[in-house]
Amino acid sequence: MHALCGENLIHDVGYIESGLTASWDMLVMCDEFIGAAKHVAKGFELSEETLALDLIDSIGPQGHFMAEQHTAENFRKEFWIPELIDRSNFDKWQAQGETSLLDRTRDKVRRILESHQADPLDADVQKHLAELAQKDNSK
Repeated sequence: MHALCGENLIHDVGYIESGLTASWDMLVMCDEFIGAAKHVAKGFELSEETLALDLIDSIGPQGHFMAEQHTAENFRKEFWIPELIDRSNFDKWQAQGETSLLDRTRDKVRRILESHQADPLDADVQKHLAELAQKDNSK
């Protein structure tokens, strides 16, 4: 709802128990859901190019668009491909190990915690923070 209302801040992400507990799993899962919501909220381009009415007219009701250059150039623009939500059919999901959304989320949390390196703060920011800390400690 936040994204559809045009808000650019979605807060309390990763909280469970009415905000009494923070969860890495819930944080990562919510990131995926927010990505989907942002994709829907951005809408889609409506123009002469995207409508392709001439192409629709030339192909007609019995044709298909898969072999058309216009399709090749444009169809990927509207996709949102999740990392955690599995869109596989049942047989493929079973063959890939029957992992749950929580299993996939926890794997991603582990990967992030094991490998993420935060970018260092700019020297000016570090200096300013040190000055603020020093100022606060002198009281």
